[in-house]
Amino acid sequence: MWPEWKASTSAEIGTALCASTIAALPLSLAYLLEGHPPNVVLEMCSCQLDVGVDGHFATVLVGIGDVESREIVLANAGHLEPLVVSGAAAEFVKTERGLPLGVSPGTYTSSTVVMPSGSIFLGFTDGLIERRGEAIDVGLLRLAEAATTQSPTLEGLLTDLISDLVTQGPSDDIALLAFRWTEPGDRLRPRIP
Repeated sequence: MWPEWKASTSAEIGTALCASTIAALPLSLAYLLEGHPPNVVLEMCSCQLDVGVDGHFATVLVGIGDVESREIVLANAGHLEPLVVSGAAAEFVKTERGLPLGVSPGTYTSSTVVMPSGSIFLGFTDGLIERRGEAIDVGLLRLAEAATTQSPTLEGLLTDLISDLVTQGPSDDIALLAFRWTEPGDRLRPRIP
């Protein structure tokens, strides 16, 4: 099984990340590369940001996947739960949400999800789904419905989701990460112009 992945960010239509938050991103990757599980990575990062000193906090979802078993181990620091789309079905992955980074040093719990072959994992920020005066559950439902009826390519899916769900300009930043688990024979070939 091989994951095909695409990412999209829209910083130009949202707010910028603070420098101390951006500085924590390479550290989380370094901790993962050292072999630490996602929950330990968040525990280590939770000591590096302080809302009282830095003036902000960060919600973070950290995960690592096993290509052979199609398992993804996730840890969640106050972030929205990711969506798994398999055919016409979409389900939010249940994770145990810990405190956002910067609130206080904390402990986190890992959750494991097995990705069905051909399924899509979609991580996103709240700027994609929130609308002023509307319950967040309405936006989550709108996302789940849109993700099951969109383009068959990941690039098309991300483009369609932003186009369809961001109708009046976001009040917050938007970032999306998507990947699809495919069989080795289904792996996409590089496009040569």
